[in-house]
Amino acid sequence: LVKRASNQEEEGLWSLPGGTKEQDEDIEETLKREIEEELGATLQNVKHRYDHTIEKSGSKVIASYFSGMIGPIIKLNTNELSEYCWFPFQDIPPTLAYEQNLILVKLIEKEADINGNGHS
Repeated sequence: LVKRASNQEEEGLWSLPGGTKEQDEDIEETLKREIEEELGATLQNVKHRYDHTIEKSGSKVIASYFSGMIGPIIKLNTNELSEYCWFPFQDIPPTLAYEQNLILVKLIEKEADINGNGHS
């Protein structure tokens, strides 16, 4: 599932759902809150997959990536997003915000290695 933001920083770009951690939250609470805010949906069976460090404006940000089950109904928050779409992995738009295409490739490779399907 990818979303297209309506803010100027990401306008026109697809990206994975997510957002910024509030001071009093743990990272999984942030994820669930952002899914609820952006997509009006609940997230279950959450599993941490990967952390990636991004250097932005002279500071470092840690982006945490998770998987989970979303639904059953999605109600798009049109104040934050212009649209969302389910894409098979091979059809994900070639340029996601924040170089997330590269992250997705790393996640797939990591899963293949864990499941014994990777190349050594």
